[in-house]
Amino acid sequence: MSLQFILAELNYAKEEFEKFKKPDLMFNAYRHWHNFVDFIGKAFNKLENIKTTGSNKFISEVNSAINLRRKDPLLRYITELRNADQHTSQILAGLEAISNIPSGSFTVIENETGNAATENLYAHTYKLKTIVNKGVPYVPPTIHRGQKLKFVRDPYEVGQLTINFYEKLYDDLSKVF
Repeated sequence: MSLQFILAELNYAKEEFEKFKKPDLMFNAYRHWHNFVDFIGKAFNKLENIKTTGSNKFISEVNSAINLRRKDPLLRYITELRNADQHTSQILAGLEAISNIPSGSFTVIENETGNAATENLYAHTYKLKTIVNKGVPYVPPTIHRGQKLKFVRDPYEVGQLTINFYEKLYDDLSKVF
């Protein structure tokens, strides 16, 4: 397995995160968030699977990333979010819609009657929620790599920081593979 397979998973994660930020329907936002978290997990699993095939420096860097993933609140939350979603009965773990903000309207013409009806469109605001995996609660992160997050329970900030971390990790590892 090469690093290209890891990069592919990261690219899929980025695509899903972009779709999450601009969903057409509320259900799709949940689906895109779920897919984003899943692809991030797959990328890291593939990285763990090939760690012994690289240089000693590569193995050391992967081991450091594994340790950081266990200790850093943001990375641990994303990891446990995927685990809870994959291995528990929680539905679409970790994300909740908290408001419906009117964002416009459109007109529907009913064919049988010819009457027009206006439907409102709503933008949804999402927040991260506490998840439970194997009986252990994991609260949404407030810190990443020693820095306080700007927003509380914000999936957009957490998602972007997650992507930034894994892209930098991939770039660093590709130099020492």
